[in-house]
Amino acid sequence: MEKRIITKMVKAMNLKANAQMADMPFEDYEARVVRALDIDYEQLKAVCEEKIEGFRGSRRRIKTGVDCELAMDTTGRKWYVDAGDGAFPCGEVYVAPVENQINGTIFFENFAVEGVGVYPNVTGNEGDATIDENALGTFHIALGRNDMFGGENACRFHMDFVTKGEIN
Repeated sequence: MEKRIITKMVKAMNLKANAQMADMPFEDYEARVVRALDIDYEQLKAVCEEKIEGFRGSRRRIKTGVDCELAMDTTGRKWYVDAGDGAFPCGEVYVAPVENQINGTIFFENFAVEGVGVYPNVTGNEGDATIDENALGTFHIALGRNDMFGGENACRFHMDFVTKGEIN
C-alpha cells in the first residue's frame, strides 16, 4: 500500500486512545499500526483462501498444549475471508462452528481478550486484541453472538479469546 495512504489512514484513527487501552507507549502502538497496514492485500487474500482450502472436511481439532484439544464441527457452515474488506487490521479466516458440536479443553499461555490469523505484519500477542487476533500463527475462539457469520446465536454478547495453537 502506498505510504501516503497509510499515513492518511493512521491520522484518521484514534491511536492515542487505543494505545492507552492497550497499555502501550504511543510511538510503539503507532509503529505497530503502520506495519499492520503496509501489506500486499491481494497476496493476503490468496493466503487466506489457501488456508481455507487446507481445511478439508468438516471436523477441526485445535491443540493448544499438553492434553488440551478442542474439537468442533463446521458441517454446513461457510468459511469467511477478511483480507482488506472487513475489520482492521485484516488477515483472518473464520467460521461459526455448529453450536452443539464443540467439545474439549483449550489452553491459553498468553491470553488476550478480544479466526485464524494469517497477517504476517502483525507479530505476537502484545495486548491489543483488535490487532493481535490477526497475527500470523494465532487463532481466536469467540463466545456468544455468531449469527453475523453463519451461526445461530443472536445474543448481545461476543467476546474473542486469542492464542496460538495447532489447527488440523
